[in-house]
Amino acid sequence: MVWVGWGLVWAKLQAQHAHLNAGALQPAAGSPLYFANGASFLTNSGYALPLKLATNGAFAGYYRGTLTFTALASTENFGGPTFGHAAPGAHLQLQVEQVHGPAGGAFLFWESQEGELGTELTFSVPVGETQGGSGFDLSENDGSPLVDPYGHIHGRSFGATQPGLYVVSFRIRDTSANGLNGGSLHPNSELFPMYVQAGVTIDSIQVRSETVRLTFAAIRNARYQVESATDTAGPWSASGDVVIGTDHLESVILSSTDRQFYRLRVEGL
Repeated sequence: MVWVGWGLVWAKLQAQHAHLNAGALQPAAGSPLYFANGASFLTNSGYALPLKLATNGAFAGYYRGTLTFTALASTENFGGPTFGHAAPGAHLQLQVEQVHGPAGGAFLFWESQEGELGTELTFSVPVGETQGGSGFDLSENDGSPLVDPYGHIHGRSFGATQPGLYVVSFRIRDTSANGLNGGSLHPNSELFPMYVQAGVTIDSIQVRSETVRLTFAAIRNARYQVESATDTAGPWSASGDVVIGTDHLESVILSSTDRQFYRLRVEGL
């Protein structure tokens, strides 16, 4: 039998700035919305948005991180036309529809304040939420006919209340009234599930007859070392190779023993 210990150490990590770009399969009414570069962020890519525990300031007590959601431009005024943009006149919005993760946890969102970092919590979606309704604009237009759907808003933050691995599922909607009979131009996107990692945790353990696989989200440029012991009091020793994080899920496979505790030691580069 394998016993698991959850040892956590947080190191100072370098901030990352990624973009997830919303548009449509075709730039015409009736074409479904999608994320043009979504394959790099879906759960099956292994990507996990990292959230760091804040110990002071407006975010104290929360795990917080950033990811910029954009709406692709259709005109030269905003650097377009960009491949994958939505139809002119569309107004794209992102909805949080499902949140799965640690019991008692919640997914959080802070809206920016005039392009600067927002510090007043905008909404919170508890783990287990399946009906959505909480969302934010991606497009920066006023919803007029033929306007560019472009949007690129900085200063937004995402967060969580409990450590662990979350799956947050988003859906892109067109909230314009420029389509047929005053409806939207585009149908909604498919549900888009993405991993969000709050803090440093061992997220899953798979025990085989002779091996143990430990999986965790490894934050970019951090050094992760699995340590093991036969008792929680130690002594602890390094097990397996050092893992250099890339903001993706990583696995370490170790030889199985009758009784073993595991923890992660983390150091920033």
